[in-house]
Amino acid sequence: MESQYYEHLVQCRPQPLMKLVKVISMVGFIFSLLMAPGALIAGIAGCLAMGATFWFSNREVGKEYEYVYIDGDISFDEIYNKSRRKTKLKTSWEETRLVCRADSPELNGYRQKNAKVQNFASRDKANESRVYALLTEKQGTYMIVYFEPAEDMLEMMWRKSPSKVKK
Repeated sequence: MESQYYEHLVQCRPQPLMKLVKVISMVGFIFSLLMAPGALIAGIAGCLAMGATFWFSNREVGKEYEYVYIDGDISFDEIYNKSRRKTKLKTSWEETRLVCRADSPELNGYRQKNAKVQNFASRDKANESRVYALLTEKQGTYMIVYFEPAEDMLEMMWRKSPSKVKK
């Protein structure tokens, strides 16, 4: 049997507040630089604070999610500014209980059990119909993972186990 591999990249829509914080921190950094010769300690402290705020807000604005599917195992990665990658979650097909639409009533029982929730969707209102939920169980704890798989990825999952995937 041949192995199945699929990777899918989703651009995360930044929150409007983060864009505003990025602009304000840039303006504050320039103001702190201009203030630094007159008030040395306050200027340097302002530069450091505004620089750190800009770094964190810039990191959130350029965030992407990558889903990698390899023979049933799924990895969820965050990519910051197209340069830094951080693996957020890996799950095997044996741990996966269900893959269905995010608004599916099949998840209601698990939501009531206070399952841990992780969101790797783009947060774009136009793509809400393409958001799916992956229910996984790790060490007796249920976790609901929201993501936006491509149709080909869903088809591969369905071929792996039609009883676990609800299209």
